[in-house]
Amino acid sequence: MFRKVFIFSLLFFLSLFLYSQDFITEDGAVGNKENKTAKTKWTDKLVFGGNFMLEPYSYNGYSVFYADVSPMVGYMITDRLITGNYFIFRYYGNDYSRFYTSIYGVKPYLRYKLIKNLDNIMPFDAHFNTGITLVASQEILNVEKRIFYEGVGRKWITGTLAGLSIVQPLGKKGGFYVSILWLVAGNEEILITNNYSSPIVDIGFYL
Repeated sequence: MFRKVFIFSLLFFLSLFLYSQDFITEDGAVGNKENKTAKTKWTDKLVFGGNFMLEPYSYNGYSVFYADVSPMVGYMITDRLITGNYFIFRYYGNDYSRFYTSIYGVKPYLRYKLIKNLDNIMPFDAHFNTGITLVASQEILNVEKRIFYEGVGRKWITGTLAGLSIVQPLGKKGGFYVSILWLVAGNEEILITNNYSSPIVDIGFYL
């Protein structure tokens, strides 16, 4: 598992340096436009945000509480492609079954803007100002063994998620999104850590 964490972390940091464009200058030399125009402005491509959800409700008169606090940092490789990582903390409490547990981990991700604005493909201007984004991520979570397995202590589980996001722009580079994600590989227990939902509905923002 630590090998997987290392690999995903390495891919994330390498992706920060993948995007560059070579061009030929007037004197025939090969230059790098990205270095010339944005070398000192790489911080402008950083995005921050995350998922924050509190879901208290009642079940047969007992209190049930689910919380997800997952701050995120990302980098805009291009104006369409964003990569980054979520730092996950979840808590689930159920008074009915006397079940209480905390979950933590990371979630490297890729977001690709498939459609920047639905108005651009509509035969008329509907003033949607809404985009569609492809999303892929890898959840790497640490859970208590007693939840899914026998024994004590904690255990790492992983799951690959993929789906679509509806994005409402926020500011110059950010957006508020609602994602619908399916588990395409990995441990099915990942669904339980996401409040038992399938597909997973992910709500968050980035700026």
